[in-house]
Parts: sequence; C-alpha cells; structure tokens
Amino acid sequence: MAGVLVRPGDWIIGDHDGVMVLPDERRAEVVSAAQARFEKETRIAELVRSGRTVLDAGRILAAAAEQ
Repeated sequence: MAGVLVRPGDWIIGDHDGVMVLPDERRAEVVSAAQARFEKETRIAELVRSGRTVLDAGRILAAAAEQ
C-alpha cells in the first residue's frame, strides 16, 4: 500500500487528514496513549464548562500530575 508494509493484524486507520498503518505490536501502546489523551481532554472540557479557562485547566492538570 503506497510502499508501506501491511501485515496480518495491523490496523489501517484513516480520517480526513490521511491514512496510517498501526503495526500490531504497537497496538496496546497506542491505544493506551489514546485513552489517556481522551481522559485528559475530557477533564479539560469539564473544567472549561465549569468556568475555568483552558490555561487554568492545563495548570490544574499539570499540578495534579506532579502529585
């Protein structure tokens, strides 16, 4: 596929920006990172809805991560 090796078990992921191959051996790592990112962005959205700025939300999350 356009010079990229695709093996059984690999994931093909695409959106409006393009397509990528996720090798099977990296799937758990990438899924875990995506879940962590989703949880962080969800928490930021909650803080913004409660009246905080995005900058404040980032600071709150950074301080919580340091503890």
